[in-house]
Amino acid sequence: MKIIDVLNLSEQQQQVLVAGAAVLATAGVASGAAWWWYRKTTLSNLVFKPVGKLSTIFIHPIKSCRGHEVRRAECTAENLSSSGLIDRHFAILDAENKVVTMRTEPSLALVQPRLSEDGERLILEAPGMDPLEVTLADITSSKNPVFDFRIWRLDSAGLYCGQEMGDWISNFLQKPGCKLVYFRQTTTKDRILAQDSKWGQKFKSNEKVCGFSDFGPLMMLTEASMDDLNSRLEKQTTMRRFRPNFVVSGNAAFDEDQWKYVKIGDEVILRRSHGCGRCRMVTVDPETGVMSEDTEPLKTLKEYRMADKSDPDSKILHTAPVFGSNLVCEVAGTMCVGDIVYAAF
Repeated sequence: MKIIDVLNLSEQQQQVLVAGAAVLATAGVASGAAWWWYRKTTLSNLVFKPVGKLSTIFIHPIKSCRGHEVRRAECTAENLSSSGLIDRHFAILDAENKVVTMRTEPSLALVQPRLSEDGERLILEAPGMDPLEVTLADITSSKNPVFDFRIWRLDSAGLYCGQEMGDWISNFLQKPGCKLVYFRQTTTKDRILAQDSKWGQKFKSNEKVCGFSDFGPLMMLTEASMDDLNSRLEKQTTMRRFRPNFVVSGNAAFDEDQWKYVKIGDEVILRRSHGCGRCRMVTVDPETGVMSEDTEPLKTLKEYRMADKSDPDSKILHTAPVFGSNLVCEVAGTMCVGDIVYAAF
């Protein structure tokens, strides 16, 4: 069996292969040896070809708030981080403990979280508001309550960050009762992606989200695809509107649709789980925090980026056009802007 055939097998079929290898393994370590063999074989036999360079890395500390450009990041199966900033490890809840995003509060695009120079304090800034500083250690080590909530179809939970943070956000949004919550590994829930009723089949049984991103832990876009979209728009837009973690340059538009695995630099290997279906969130201008009245660029994306009916994902995507790729980290490591990006097809 060729390696590409193995990669295209369902998880159940893959497990059969692993079970077969276990029979041949040493007694007492059979299961672990089989899985190690399977994973090492599939990844080491991938044929990677250079496709471009990593041009930008974004980390979004608070779900639906403004992201930061960084030059270097650590990528693991648990999170993407850089100098204390962790991607989407904070989220905002309303008075009913429902997640607040730009879909309903577009002005969140103007809330900019950052760390102090000593890396010890979280600072929130937004137009018309005095900056708020809170010591991170007071949040991460607190005995504050944990609030349960849902992100789409999966249960999640977050550690309450205190009334001061909640009041600041409530005042900015003019929405009483808001809370900021934090994902703390020891006290909050991982979401098991395979349990999602729509996209679960795209993930392995042990893959999870440690934080508050939606369906894929990571997301990638390319400059060429962005340029292609802008060539069709009357008013140009920017990458920030689509909130990727990684931006790749040097390839042709939408080449990334065919990249089954992506390697960044010498270490990090990512697997494409599925295309990123876009919703009205992309109509929010990241510089003004206002939704476009003409629903652009979503309207244009729907004209040429809908999944073909032959695509098995088309029914799940429904009316959502695809723009970008959701990714899962297979091999952890460090990445830097300027790293060569490779793909396996």
